[in-house]
Amino acid sequence: RYFPIFAGEGSAEALQTVKNYIGTDNPLRVAAINSLANWSNPSSLETLTTLLRQEKDASVFNTVFNGFIKQLNASSVNNDQKTILLKDAFEFAQTARQKNTALASLKSTGTYSALAFASKFLNDNDLKGTATDVVMNIASDNKSFIGTDVRNWLESAKNNLSGSESSYLREAIV
Repeated sequence: RYFPIFAGEGSAEALQTVKNYIGTDNPLRVAAINSLANWSNPSSLETLTTLLRQEKDASVFNTVFNGFIKQLNASSVNNDQKTILLKDAFEFAQTARQKNTALASLKSTGTYSALAFASKFLNDNDLKGTATDVVMNIASDNKSFIGTDVRNWLESAKNNLSGSESSYLREAIV
């Protein structure tokens, strides 16, 4: 019952207290992980990163994954490091929804590495909508990203667009 209070308080002492309960043999493990995922500040990010790489149980992993993305987006980690961590999260993702979440978070980094990574999924049926959005936004926000690769990625993104605003977005890409 105290875990949500510790999560709201967010101190280093509270974090250490909750971390003491995340061992695999602890009956309060799931409640402790849920608390870490909902921590009031990004100080639980390091622990969630470790759990992201180790957790195998799908329901617990989903909690860890969502908490990791939330904490990483709220953190002051530089954009290059964020890109690396999001690419790791993408690799560990167990569902298409989780992969889309990690891919979508790359948009805020604005790095060339994120652009190149997202471009790999422009033809993936499950991920192309998110990949198109990421490629389109990063490329248009960074005019210094130029070259044949960027042009090809934008062309693919343009061809993926559909819906009521697609003509406007196509013109923005052009």
